[in-house]
Amino acid sequence: MRLRQADPSDLPALTRLEQETLENPWTTEQLAEELARPDSRCLVAEEGGAVTGYALARLAAGVLELLRIGVSPAHRRRGVGGALLTAVVEAARHGGAEEIWLEVRAGNRAAIALYERGGFSRVGLRPRYYDHPPEDALLFQRTP
Repeated sequence: MRLRQADPSDLPALTRLEQETLENPWTTEQLAEELARPDSRCLVAEEGGAVTGYALARLAAGVLELLRIGVSPAHRRRGVGGALLTAVVEAARHGGAEEIWLEVRAGNRAAIALYERGGFSRVGLRPRYYDHPPEDALLFQRTP
């Protein structure tokens, strides 16, 4: 597995991963807009030349917000998510972030376990934050 910065040529793979991994996937246009932002960071995991996972974050005012993380169903439970999360934490540290924040669906046990293994602590709740289906969001935080 190799981790690298995403570039616009990764948009089809990122769109596919959004469709495969998230309940409310972003469109190719939304992903392109996010990649073009100067405060946006996107890492991809590659195996055999194929993008198998990604992490998308935004760094502003000393806070890195992890916006999206997804791993292809065929590549789960192989350390891809953990490697991406570790790389995000390192990028936050080197980018001068003082905190890292994220939110996750309350019922997403696999993601919650990943974040807790990655040193994140639950610090809050956003009731009915998600639509389709409606669900609470758990807020997690850690220092880099």
